[in-house]
Amino acid sequence: MAKLQNKVGKFGLIRDDKIRLSSQETNDFQDEVLAVLTQLGYKKPEAVNMIKKALDISSGIQSTEELLNVVYKQKKST
Repeated sequence: MAKLQNKVGKFGLIRDDKIRLSSQETNDFQDEVLAVLTQLGYKKPEAVNMIKKALDISSGIQSTEELLNVVYKQKKST
């Protein structure tokens, strides 16, 4: 009979940390884009709306630069 006592928890913690890290990185680049847009003179609610629309359009965005590109492409087309 095999004992799994204190063996499974380590794997659960590793996986959980990776999930938290990736969601934290996502929030970081969205926050950076929000900061850039507000520094450029956009009101915060307008900037948040622009970011949400860009994320809806392109789901594979993984960096600040990619998100800014989609936001400005979206802005040009309107």
